[in-house]
Parts: sequence; structure tokens; C-alpha cells
Amino acid sequence: MFFSAIVLAIATDVWAGLATHPAVVNPVSYEYFGKGDNVISLSGEWDFTTRPHGSGSRAARFATDMWQKKSRKIRVPGVWEAQGVGEVGWGIPHLCADNSPKRIKSVFVGEGWYRRYFEIPKAWENSRIWLKVGGVRSMGCFYINDHAVSWVETSVGALKWDVTPFINFGTTNKIVAMADNALAVRGSATASLNRWGGLWRDVEIEATPSVYIDDAWVQGDFDAREAVVRVIVGGIENQSQRTSLHLSATVEGASVKVDAKPGLNEIRVPLASFRPWSPEKPHLYWAQISLQKEGEKIMSRHERFGVRKLEVRGKQFFLNDKPFFVRGFGDNAQYPITGCNPPDRALHRKHLSVARKAGFNFVRHHTHSEAPEYMEAADECGILVQPELPYYLDAPNDYFGYDPIRDVNDLITAFRRYTSFAVVSFGNEGLLGPAANKIVYDHVKKHEKSLLVLSQDGGTYVRDNHGEGESDYCSGPLIPWERGSFNLRTFVCHEYLNLAVKFDWRTEKDFTGVWLPPMTKQDRISHLLHANLDEPWLERLQDSAHALQAYWQKYGIELARADPYCDGFSYWTITDSVQFKNNASVFAGQGLFDVFWRQKRGGLSPEEFSVFNSPSVILLDTEVGERKFEETKERYLCCRIDSPHIEGTNRVYVSGDVIKAKILFSHFGEKMLTDAQLEWKIESKGNILCSAVKNIGNQELGPARIVGEFNVSAPKVLRPTQVELCAIITSFAGFKCKNRWPMWIFPDSKFANDPSNVVVAEYGSILERKSRAEGRNLLVLANQGAKTNILLGWWGLGSQCGTAFVKHPVLGDFPFEPYLSPVVFRIAGEGVKLPVEGYGPNDYVAVTEGTKDAYLLLAAKERADGSREAFVAGLDIGKDLVESRSLRKNILNWVSKGKGK
Repeated sequence: MFFSAIVLAIATDVWAGLATHPAVVNPVSYEYFGKGDNVISLSGEWDFTTRPHGSGSRAARFATDMWQKKSRKIRVPGVWEAQGVGEVGWGIPHLCADNSPKRIKSVFVGEGWYRRYFEIPKAWENSRIWLKVGGVRSMGCFYINDHAVSWVETSVGALKWDVTPFINFGTTNKIVAMADNALAVRGSATASLNRWGGLWRDVEIEATPSVYIDDAWVQGDFDAREAVVRVIVGGIENQSQRTSLHLSATVEGASVKVDAKPGLNEIRVPLASFRPWSPEKPHLYWAQISLQKEGEKIMSRHERFGVRKLEVRGKQFFLNDKPFFVRGFGDNAQYPITGCNPPDRALHRKHLSVARKAGFNFVRHHTHSEAPEYMEAADECGILVQPELPYYLDAPNDYFGYDPIRDVNDLITAFRRYTSFAVVSFGNEGLLGPAANKIVYDHVKKHEKSLLVLSQDGGTYVRDNHGEGESDYCSGPLIPWERGSFNLRTFVCHEYLNLAVKFDWRTEKDFTGVWLPPMTKQDRISHLLHANLDEPWLERLQDSAHALQAYWQKYGIELARADPYCDGFSYWTITDSVQFKNNASVFAGQGLFDVFWRQKRGGLSPEEFSVFNSPSVILLDTEVGERKFEETKERYLCCRIDSPHIEGTNRVYVSGDVIKAKILFSHFGEKMLTDAQLEWKIESKGNILCSAVKNIGNQELGPARIVGEFNVSAPKVLRPTQVELCAIITSFAGFKCKNRWPMWIFPDSKFANDPSNVVVAEYGSILERKSRAEGRNLLVLANQGAKTNILLGWWGLGSQCGTAFVKHPVLGDFPFEPYLSPVVFRIAGEGVKLPVEGYGPNDYVAVTEGTKDAYLLLAAKERADGSREAFVAGLDIGKDLVESRSLRKNILNWVSKGKGK
């Protein structure tokens, strides 16, 4: 085999000659049972100094003057950039691809040296003493009382070393550590912004007996209804020791005792109260594990676990023997306060609770793994986790040594104790190598059967075999696709709906940590200064960007959910993954929430998002024609939706039109519904215009199915009216599911003759200039028939980054929407770049923002002499569509009331 199969790096063991052991620092058990009197936490203040590379021998670590002249205090855990080490500058990322440097308050690349003194009780003199290190960025070394202990270069998981020979009992001891953030070592996307440096997780000293529990973890066996307790016992040197040693495991009062043997021991404890773990009910148990000698307890551990079974059967996921739909999100490790992902359970609980409120049950970590504290929070909140090896295509994403077997072993060793650890992915958008995918897949299946394997996220559906034989399921398209066209294997949409908008400068004041604000108010003003937009318009455009994002979020997720062959998606991303877009010279973010996990102004709240992102969701088809899809030349995207859009073509009606609707139901709840009932109604401002109720019988768990169809005439209205179609499904067991969709109904109308006192002229024409000079009432038309411009970009920014409207009499009774909505989807094209001569911010009625520009769609003003004029660009008011006719009539009506000649 061309790469190793060892669990721990050889370099770690041979650097100082001490064996490396897996460890756990700051476990969640400390919150429930206390740290215990056998653990000394070295969290807190350390002496700290820096040494740039090339500054001399590392023997200087012992030089007193290095600490006296240059040192300061620094806190552990935490990276040094978040504590003011370095200078203001652009982050220096590790990643060779997908990096996203930003300006941060402190940048330093080099060696950081740490020193601290601690006391070891005299009572520990007959114990083994362990140094436990949670994590180092990017690599480093440790010394105890000037003795070399360890070289650390792992990207995930805590490690420990037996330092008993170096310890002074009953007196003061010294620990010195060096962290170096310059070199590439087992890198990950947590370094895509900057090469974070320092001791980023806890450091602990632990005392154990000479025979000890080296490691322990518990997993649930769903089918057997048992806790499977695995314990590694160390320090047994002869047979006589074995005969007097026992292990016991206790779960909810039930105990099982076995003889202890060196190495791995397994204990199975029946679960009296069987409560499986699921996202909706994330039940967790505690197991107490004891090592006993001659009947007396000499060491114990508390381990938390849940019982769940995630598998693929045929072309569908099952969780705990029930059909399961992956409602996933992407998390790109965006931490504007701390920089590096913090070992902060409370913070991760807060964030993941927001994700659960939004309906998510799964998270993908792009080419990185999170802190164990994140995993513990995911266990509690009910989020299944997909950590990912840091490989991009067939190479490490920072050119560290290629060894995916070692990396997957590190990952499993660090995370096997967490119920939320569900899928291991080998990287992003490719494959490890012609032979490696299969080798690593088989290795995982041999050593950790509870995990599903995704060979590379985004790297399966671009291959002819979709990863068969080396991946349990495959990735699906990034963007909406033709329903039913992708049905070869179980699939989860890869980086689905990356709806990029410009970063919100109004968060500027919140960047109190290591990030500098990606966009300040002055940046925002300067960015579009040439467009002659005042601050209120910049505010409206930012809100409109979030509102259009929200619209396409609902649209795209409902499309995915309506495909019975789709098994899930990974919405990309839950918070703004802040990246600089060269084509726009501005930072962008595509998150559901802002980078601080808050609702965006104009965007959706977690509760609003959950309406179409819950276990059970009602969906709607209102098609009058066929969807039109077009295969892309780039197989990466799989397929894209082409104009016209469903909402754009058939959610605007004329009174008397037949509304053809299909109600679909996707049901992945806890159990089958019995005697279910569907109610639908079309209502306006609380008034029900039409409605119906239908019994839909029993509804099994599973993907979308049609539960109701109806054809109904659009109600008669006297003026254009926004209505809502609301659908509700209930059952006698108290189940209730609800969703709603806006529609617009117009009275029947024909094109009216233009008022005789209004001149209609083309933009830039002689007639326009002449009519204005003569004080005539004037309608100026530009870009009529322009291509529809209603889509946000995917990943990049396009000429549609949000369109805002203000309420103005020129709109008459046309349904007012403050942001771009389907009522104008069929007629909204690209306007004319601002500034437009003769019009200012007070005249603007509708404006679109694009990459580096803004575009005027509609303006209206009354001149000093009382005459009026309107400017219409991109909004095609000449089409033979009811919304075109209505808007044209209202604009002309307003203009005609001017005092023009």
C-alpha cells in the first residue's frame, strides 16, 4: 500500500521518544460531574513571546532574557491573532484553493513560545502523570522542566504523553510550548482565512494509576438495544495484574462487569429504557466506566452517547428504520470574533439551536473538522455531522503529506464517541486518486461500521459511476434540476443554492474581535458613489438583496423537496461565507443568516425558513406549461433551470383564469399519519375567497407525493390584488403542517390608448429632449424587451443583486412590493446604469444593484412648471401580459395628470 495505515504520526512518537496516546480534554462530562481532583487545567494566562523564522537556535527557549525582554501574557486556549499578536493586515491563508483572506486586526506568521508554571501535589507521587494537548495551530512542540515531550502536528483530536519521569512532585514545574503557524500540516478550511497560530484548545495535566483507562467511548447498538462500551486499558505488564483487574460499565442503573485485559475491551450493557437519538428527539445516555483492582475502584470515566442507526437502503436514507431526508447546511468555519473555531460548547449550542429552529438536521464541514466541543453541542441539539478530510480533488488542500488513511484514522479516533458523527467525506469535488477512494472506503467500513461514507462531496455526480463501490451515496446538483431526471443513486445536493449578495455593511459595529469589518459604511458609499445613490437607497438595496435571497431559498428548497428521488440537500451556507469577489471589487456573502448567525434584514427568520424545511412539508405545483431546463456544458453544475420560471409564468392571473394546482406532501416525521385531512384556501387580507377540504387518508413516511389537485377560477377582483394560497394538513393525532404561497390576480383588461397629453419617447431620442424642453408630460422608455433579470448569481455576483421599489403614486393600484417579486418577474429586465441625467435619488421608484453598478428601472418626477415625466427602463410595459398592461396604464395615468402642454 502506498500510504500508511497507522493511527498516529510516526514523527510524533520518535521526536522525543515518547509514545503518543489519544486523549480527551475539556470533555462535556466536566459540566455534569466536575473535573475531578486528578486533573489540573492549564487554561488561563501563560507567558508568551514570538520569534520570527531565522532568528536563531531553538535552544533560546530556555534563555531567561527571551522572556524578560519580549514576553507578554496570553490566554490559552485561543489563537494569538485574536489576542493582538501581530499587525493589522490581510490574513495569510493556508489553503491552495477556496481561500478567502480578509483584513484582520493582527497578523503574525512565525513561532509563538508559551511558558507556564504549575504545582504537582506530593500525593500524586505514585501516579502516572500525563500531559494532554487539545490542539496546536499549525504544529508545535512541548517541554516539561526542559525535557522534550512531544511534537504535535495533527489537525483534529487531542493527544497525551506520559511525562512522569520529568515531574517534580510537591513543588513547581515548568511547561514550555512552541507553536508554528507558517508550515502546512494536515491543513483544513479553518485556515482558509488565515494561518492561525497558537494553543487553540485546552492543555491539561492528568494523574492516573499505573494501570489505567487509556481511552473509552460508547456507541449505541440500535438493533440489539444495547450500549457498546469500548475501553482501552494500559499499563498491564504481567498475568498477575490481569487476574485482579475488572472493568464495569453502568447505564441507568444497569451494570455489567468483565475481566480487564490489556488493550481493547468491549462491554455490552442492555438498555432498559430504549430511547433512540434523532434530530427531533436527541436523547443521550450517560455511561459510568470503572476500572477496579481487587474489587476497589482505581479509575473511572463518564462517557455520553446516543443510540441511532443511519443507513442507505436501495435509493433512500433510513434513520432508526424510518425514511430520512437530509436537511443539511454547509458550515465554513466563519468565526469573526475568535478567528479560529473556538472550543466553546455554549457558543456552538447557541448556533446549532438556531439551525434546528430553521429545520436543519445535518451539517457538512467543507474540507475541515470542527472542535470536539462542536460535536458535543451537535449531540445535544440534534444535528448529524459530516466532517471532511482536507483533500481537494486528489491532493491535500495545503500540500501536506498525502496520507488519507492516517487522516481518516485521526478523525475516527477523535470523533467516535459522538452520536452526531454520521458521515465521513474524503474531501471536496473530486476523488482521492484512481485507487485510493476504494482503499479508504473499505478501511472505514472495516473499522467503523456506524459511519456512512461519501467519497468526496461534489465529486461523485461528475463521474460516470457516481461513486459506486466507494461511496454509500452520491452528490447531486448545485442548483434546481429537472424533477426525476437524477435518479440513479441516493443523492444529496452539493453546495445547493449558493445565492450570493453583497455583504451587509450595517454589521460594521459588531466586529469587535479579530476580523476587521469586511464592509464599512464608507466602503458601501464609495462602492456605488458614481451611481448617485443616497444612504436610504443603499439601505433599500441591501434589504432587497436579502429579500430576493429569501425568495429563491424557498423556491429552490421546495423544488428539491418535491422531487421524490431527491434524498437531501446541503444548503450553502447557513451563515455568510465571506469572500471577496474580484468582478465586483466587493465582499459577498451567500448565507441564510449573517456571519453572526442572525436573521438578515429583509431575509427569513429561522421559524419562517422551517416552514419549508421541516420533517413534513406541503409543496405546490401551479404549472400551466412545461418547465424548461437546459443541460450545461459543464457537468459540474449538472443542470440549470432556464427561463421561464414557474412562479414567473403562472402565479399571476386574470379574474376568471383557471388556477391549476397540485398539492404535494413530503412526510419524514416520526410516524405515519392516520385519517389525515387537506384544506386549501385562497385568501386576501384574512378574507377567504375560495376553499375546499379533502380527506387524504393515511400518509406513510416518505418522499413527496400528490395529495390533492384542483382547478378553480381566479376570483373576480376590481383592482389588482395580492392573494395567498394556503394549504394545511392535519390529523386526529394533533399533527398540523402549513405552507403558503403568494399569487396576484388582476381584473381583465386590454391595452388602453395612450393619453393625448402624454408624449411617449425613446430614451436618448430627439423627441425626448424636445418634449422635455417644451414642458410636455413625458414617458421615457428604455431597454424594453430586455432579457429577464431576476436571478441572483451562484457563487459570484451578477447584474442582479437585489431590486428595491418605493411606494409612489406613479404605481397607481399596481400591487406594491418593496422588493423584486413574481408580480414583475415576467417583465423585469436590466435597467439603465445610474446615474441617468435629469434624475436624482428623490425621483427613483425602482433600482437594481449589480456587480459594480446600479440600474434605474423606474423614476418619476414633477417639474417646477407642474408637468410630469416618468422613466421606465428594463420593466417591459409593452408586453401583452396583464401586469404589463396594468403598470403601463398606471404610469400613464399619473403622468397625464401633470400640467404639461
